Amino acid sequence: TTEIYTLSLHDALPIYTLDYIFSSHLLEHLENPIFALKEWWSVLKVGGYLVMYLPLQGYYPDVGTDGANRDHKWNLTPRVILDFLNRIDMNFEIVRISEEIEDDEYSFDFVVKKRGEK
Repeated sequence: TTEIYTLSLHDALPIYTLDYIFSSHLLEHLENPIFALKEWWSVLKVGGYLVMYLPLQGYYPDVGTDGANRDHKWNLTPRVILDFLNRIDMNFEIVRISEEIEDDEYSFDFVVKKRGEK
């Protein structure tokens, strides 16, 4: 059976609970995306997947410029996400990095699989 959780900032899950986490256009809104990544990583099982769908810098107005989403805190690229993940010393395998640039969709997928402890 599959269980789907929708969590608020006040919910807590035991560590190593989830098989996958999907986040769509969220990290760019957070003051501290690294904190969110750490939290997600702590509840993800070894062998689980973190799937992120994010706006691709260069196709959206940069943070702080005219036309930019005022709620965005970060300009994101796959390199920025990789840097975030490496800063918190996660043991992961990159499964997919894919830019989705067509019609009015200008985002990227970033999927990693959690490995066991280093």
